[in-house]
Order: sequence, then structure tokens, then C-alpha cells
Amino acid sequence: MISRSPCHQIITWLHLTATEALPANCAYLPLEQLIPTDVVTVMQADVEAINPNAHTVGTSSGEVNFDRLVVALGSETTAPPIPGLDAHALPLRWWSDAEHLRKHIRQQFAHAGCTQSQAERRSLVRFVVAGGGFTGCVSLWANWLTG
Repeated sequence: MISRSPCHQIITWLHLTATEALPANCAYLPLEQLIPTDVVTVMQADVEAINPNAHTVGTSSGEVNFDRLVVALGSETTAPPIPGLDAHALPLRWWSDAEHLRKHIRQQFAHAGCTQSQAERRSLVRFVVAGGGFTGCVSLWANWLTG
């Protein structure tokens, strides 16, 4: 297995990491914990070329031979067409995004706790979820309301 990352992120758990419903490391697991390394060799590298006739894959760490090849391209996130969203929203696509969002939420609550104005406190802890999908939004809000 060739992967550019040494870990696998569980995308459907990122909102739980961001809101601290789960410890950060639960959504970001080392590949060695998920794949039987006695059967599969895990290589951290970028795929640069595929030669199906020669049965080789060119990587940033050298050429790799294969018998059968499975190409997993991943996915691409698209933001809903909401004016200003790309410029002002914090994305939640990668584990590092969840960590950044968690820190931002903590900072907002800490700042609100030191603010005298009730209106300003409310504005500091008002969060809008745009394009989160039903599962992410329901889990996110349930976690905030009960946590």
C-alpha cells in the first residue's frame, strides 16, 4: 500500500474531534493499526506515475512493482454556493482542520468568559454550520447542547 500519509483519517468523525466529543487521536489512526503489516507492506510516498504495461508505480521513494493495482483517489469537498462562505468559514475536511476548529472554539469560549457585555459574549459563542450535512449537523449540535 502506498499512501502519502502515515495515518488514515476517519472523515465522519472529524466533527467529533473538533467539538471534543472524542479524543483527537480517535479520528486519525496510524495505518499500521488498521492494516495487517505481516501481509501488506505500507509505504509512505507520493504516487508520481503508473505504468500498467510494465506493472510498475513510480513514487517519490522509487519504483514499485505490482501484480494487481487498485487506485483509490479519495474524494473532493465542495462548499455550498453561499456568498462569503469560502472567505469566512473554517473548513472541516482534514484532521488538521478539526484540530484548528477545536482550538478556535476553545478560544472563543475563553474570550467570551472574560467579556462583560452579554451581547458580545453571545456573538463570540455563536457558530453557524454551513453545508455540514444532516449527520454532521445533528451530531455537532447534540454534542454542544449536552457537553
